[in-house]
Amino acid sequence: MLQNGELIESGNHRELMKNDRLYSKLYNLNYSSFDDIPDDVVEEAAAEQAT
Repeated sequence: MLQNGELIESGNHRELMKNDRLYSKLYNLNYSSFDDIPDDVVEEAAAEQAT
């Protein structure tokens, strides 16, 4: 996670969420509504972007 060009947090999603710092706060504010998207839909979208 960068802030003002400086690395302030690093790790995978789970690690960053456990820290309860900026990453988790931004995720909870903006992206928590996407948690109800089925995994197969997310995987399909990721596969499409990879090609």
